[in-house]
Amino acid sequence: MARICGFLLIICLIWIGTTVYFQGSDQAFGGLFARFGSESPMTATDSETAQGRDPSYKRLGNKVQNAYDAQSARVDRAVGATSER
Repeated sequence: MARICGFLLIICLIWIGTTVYFQGSDQAFGGLFARFGSESPMTATDSETAQGRDPSYKRLGNKVQNAYDAQSARVDRAVGATSER
């Protein structure tokens, strides 16, 4: 009887683990495990804003925009340098 209970417990734990793995802790079982998972995007955004920092997606967007601007400036300099010759 103990073997059957142990086997069923292992099967249930595997099922719970794969569900959380594939759906994430925020969505698995209606969010039952959400408090145990990593911070949700909304919570992370709120905490970063409360600390006076931009949320991570805005920081990333700013880095990408700066890279585009730097590339554009390099191209403008290169085109300007070749047209002056």
